[in-house]
Amino acid sequence: MIEKIKVQLKQIIDDGEYAYSKKNMPVPVGYVWEHSLHVAAIARKLAVLDGLNPELSELIALFHDAGKFQDGAYHQDDTPEEV
Repeated sequence: MIEKIKVQLKQIIDDGEYAYSKKNMPVPVGYVWEHSLHVAAIARKLAVLDGLNPELSELIALFHDAGKFQDGAYHQDDTPEEV
């Protein structure tokens, strides 16, 4: 099940990056997905160390930046996430 979700989520994230690139400065499509995979791997390792559900931790981590480029915008109002 998690693999099916990963495929769908990757498409959503890549589509958002692509739409943003067309409207704004070019961003490398695939960057957010690769970043999310790294975060998910760390979350999985931490979950195992803490005796928690590694699959759930991985899945949650994959979603952490899913809406970053939604509808071709950086966040909803183009406010940097640091703000």
